[in-house]
Amino acid sequence: MNAFTTPYSRAWRFALACPLLFAVPAVAEVAQHVVEYGAGFYLSIAAMKAAEHDTGRMVLGHLKVIALYLTGYWATRFWAYGDDARAAWRVDARVAGLYLPVLAWELLWLVVIQDGPVISAALNLPERLVVLIVAILMPATLLFNVCLAAWKATTAVGDGRIGFMRSIELTPGSFWWSLGLTLVTVLPVMVLHYVLAFAALGRSPVVTGGVLLADSLLVAFMAPLLVAVNYAIAERVLGRAGLAIEPEGGSNAASVGPVSGGLA
Repeated sequence: MNAFTTPYSRAWRFALACPLLFAVPAVAEVAQHVVEYGAGFYLSIAAMKAAEHDTGRMVLGHLKVIALYLTGYWATRFWAYGDDARAAWRVDARVAGLYLPVLAWELLWLVVIQDGPVISAALNLPERLVVLIVAILMPATLLFNVCLAAWKATTAVGDGRIGFMRSIELTPGSFWWSLGLTLVTVLPVMVLHYVLAFAALGRSPVVTGGVLLADSLLVAFMAPLLVAVNYAIAERVLGRAGLAIEPEGGSNAASVGPVSGGLA
């Protein structure tokens, strides 16, 4: 199967096999849209800007992103265990402990990116400085997503031998392929997500509701799609090193080095 269609195939398989887990980001997105609608967010572009930092919207936005992060754990385990829905649902204390640093890393970026403008305003930072910081951080998130794919995928299945730094060390030979896969696969869906948001502006309640429901389903699909891209990158990066995504470390575990789990 073509490398650029595989993530879509995997995302669909996860959605069909694990509908309740698939629905978690959708429910969070619907809840956020309900709050946004109540705040007048979809009346116009000006109203959208005015309600951008509405407290309810921000809180639910954070919950939605956390749901996306949790999908990383669920979907990775689903594929690694041969499309086994039970593996996606199963909670293992040791594996969860290995995955906590991944979640902590993701949450750090959530605070920096989503709360950055609010924090900057509270600190009275110059607007130009804030724009510069955001201009640096946004591409940085993309680069880190590529370089840390192996770390995220292996820890989700209980293999703690590929740490933060080891993942970065293994990536250079596959970096441009991985970046291209990310952009080609994710950008069209992200563009559609924003198109739907603007398409909901100034419409009747029925039309706005229909568009926002479609957007919520799109976000639900985007969750495993993003993880599938990460999974494909991890497969390539590890494969070039003679390794693989193997539950509990697998037969290749000994060749990777000492168990690190965290940042080593």
